[in-house]
Parts: sequence; structure tokens; C-alpha cells
Amino acid sequence: MKNSNGMKNPTDTVDPNENTTPRPKLETFDDVLPYVGDFGRYQWLLLLALLPYSVAYATLYFSQFFLTLVPQEHWCKIEELIPLNLTREERVKIGVPKSQNYPYYDQCHRRDLDFSVILSHGKDIRSVELKANKSVDCSHWEYNFTQIPYASIAAELDWVCDQEYLISTAQSIFFCGSIVGGLLFGWIADHRGRIPALILCNGIGFLASAATASANTFLSFAVCRFFTGLAFDNCINIPLIIVLEYMAVNRRTLVVNVAFGIYFAVGSTVLPWIAYYVANWKFFAYVSAIPMVSAFITPWILPESARNQAVRDRAAIPYLMRFYYSVAAKLTMSVLSRFCLNMAANVGLQYAAELLPTPIRTQGVALIHIFGIVAHSVAPYVVDSAKVWDGLPMMIISVVSFAAATLVLFLPETLGRDLPQTLRQGEDFGKEQSFWTMPCCGRPCPNRHRHYRPREL
Repeated sequence: MKNSNGMKNPTDTVDPNENTTPRPKLETFDDVLPYVGDFGRYQWLLLLALLPYSVAYATLYFSQFFLTLVPQEHWCKIEELIPLNLTREERVKIGVPKSQNYPYYDQCHRRDLDFSVILSHGKDIRSVELKANKSVDCSHWEYNFTQIPYASIAAELDWVCDQEYLISTAQSIFFCGSIVGGLLFGWIADHRGRIPALILCNGIGFLASAATASANTFLSFAVCRFFTGLAFDNCINIPLIIVLEYMAVNRRTLVVNVAFGIYFAVGSTVLPWIAYYVANWKFFAYVSAIPMVSAFITPWILPESARNQAVRDRAAIPYLMRFYYSVAAKLTMSVLSRFCLNMAANVGLQYAAELLPTPIRTQGVALIHIFGIVAHSVAPYVVDSAKVWDGLPMMIISVVSFAAATLVLFLPETLGRDLPQTLRQGEDFGKEQSFWTMPCCGRPCPNRHRHYRPREL
């Protein structure tokens, strides 16, 4: 009530006309975030800050393949025939036996002939009838660089035929480095801070990528790629977690879509053209190290995780998770499967960060990604299984995808849910959900912070 002066009576504690709806308690980071702004200019700047890390991730992943590309057309290099005025096709026809898939020629053997003796007679070797039923292994090779306009380290060191396995082994060693990096930098990120871990892993990736250009043996190349692999996955995993932790619940999907749907796509689209125009694997190794320079600007473009700082002193424990025969039909299904796998990878990247509690989020996501990196290590050999049967690689991928889809049915839904802050919240997360819970098919989850506007700073 009001007194004669029009002022409220100090004895009246409650105005019946005022809204007395109790405000929620500010107990967690998700309770505070809507008041200071959970999706504004700051979040857009964080999304923009993901650009260099997404490009670095795409560069690390695809550079491994461009560094070891070998042209499909390669044959024995016969030194005695090189000084002669012969075309490459003539040298192949003279010195290389026909393969079982003629008109193709054998890529790993040459005729067992002493061409120096034949040439000593002074005759035109093109007019000499050569008969040799035996063949010997090649010691050196020459390549057709029409489609691939440069000699990679695999071509320079002749990693073909009985040495072809070195290419797959080098790629596997790269992903083995990722496994070690996931364990190492995941622990550092959760116990020493996200930013120090990100700076360290990107710095190592920068130095190792640049050092790759100096490799001249398989051992030196493998060592450089192992240390480069330490940064793979972590260079995008940690920034994504930082941005997700500052993002509104209903906007988290945007983070992954921007990072992978736009930035990663741009990086992976531009990289082949860079390799094509650079046309030198050593220079390309230097170019692939440039995106890792983001390590030196990280403190100025990304904040430390406020969630992680709030729970830094709490104990942490590991949380373990994780045929068509016509050409047209094969192409269609391959593109469709790639599209669906990309979508699943994007959702899985966000899902892992939403499911794990803050004290072990980086370690948990890193551990989950390690299982994926193990698959990366095996992937080259899955591709090589096509030598047994053309459809075997796709069959393996189909079985693994079906198994993964089945296991996902037993995981809790995170749509519209706050990120778990403590280990107890992480253990209890989703226990109230039934097996058939599908929020996407029902009414949208209410936002309990929708009545409150962010406080203007």
C-alpha cells in the first residue's frame, strides 16, 4: 500500500500486483550463462575463431595422402634404355613384359635381358626381336606424372610393389601418434588448462610438419609423421570443447556445423589445389605447417574454459564410451554413404562433448576419438583389402556402421539438456530416460532460462 505522499509503506513487504515467481537458483555454469549472454556477439566471435583450427585439422588429415601419392602408371626403369632416343611407351614395350591385364604392363618386373650386350651390336633396338621368358624384379621405377604432377616421397623412394606396404604403414604411424596425443593432451587440457594443451599440441604439429620436408628415408619420415600426428584431432577437439562450453544449449549444433560444414569443407577443398600447383612434396610439407601457426595466437583468440576452471580441483576418473553392381548404383550409394557418415561424425563430435562431465570432458572426448583414430590406423589396410575382393572394404564399413548404429540406441539423449558439471551428474545423466525416448519426435524441450534476458554489460 502507499502512504499519503504516494510512497510505498515500508511495512509492506509484498506487492500483490508484482510477479512473485521465484527465480531459479544460480548453482551451475548453465544457470549463470543465460544472464551474461549465451548466444551473442561473443559467441559469434568464438565461432569465427574456430576457422584456423578447422583448416589445420583438414590440412593435417589430407596432407598425409598428398605426401605419399604414387601414380598408378609406373614401370621398371631400365638404365640402359634411358640414353636412347626412345619414348616412354617404347621403353616399356621393349623392356617390360605384358601383365595378365594386357594392354597394361607389369609394374614390378622387367625382362631378364642384358640390354648393354644387345646395344653393343650397333643395331636399332626397336628392330631387334626380343625373346625372354624369364623376368626379374625391378630395382628402380619410372612414373607417369600426367595425372599426379609431382613425385611424392613415396615415388622418390620407390615405395611400390613389395615396398608398397610402407605407404599404409606411414599412415598408420601418423594415427598412432594421434592416439598418444589424445591421451597426453587430453590429460593436460583437463588438469593444466585447455589453452596450454592447445598451444603445445599445435606447436609440436607445426615443427613436425616442417621437419617432414627434410625426411629422406622411411624411418625419418615415419618419425616426423608420428610427431605430426600428436596434434591431429586435438587441434580441433580442444577448440570445439571450449566454444561448446560457452554456447547456449540450443545452439551447440551450430558449432559443429560451422566448424565442419563450412571451415573444414573449405580447407579440404582448397588443399588438393595447393598440392597440384605447388607440385613439390617438400614445399607442400612446409605449406601444410602454416595453419599450425595458430598455436602462437591462441591466447589472443580463445578464452580458457570457465567450466574447467570452476571444477579444476575436483577428482577425475576416466569415463569410457564409445550391393549394387552397376557403376551408377555404386557411385550413388558411395556418395550417399559418405554424406551420412559425415553427418554421423559431426553429430558424434558434439554428442560426446555434451554427454561427458566438465572435469573429464577433454580426456573423455580424446579417449573416444582415440578409438576413431585406431580405425584411421587400420583404414589403409581396409582399402588394401580390395585386392582380395572389390566389395570387401565397403562390406567392412557397412558392418561397422550397422554395429555403431545399434549401440547408439542404448545411449541417452542430450537434446535440450544442460552439460553435466560434476562426475555424479555425469553418472546420473539420462537415467530417467526410457529406451524409446525420442525428443525429436515430440514437443520441444522448454528452455528454463527463456524468461530472463542477458544482463547488459
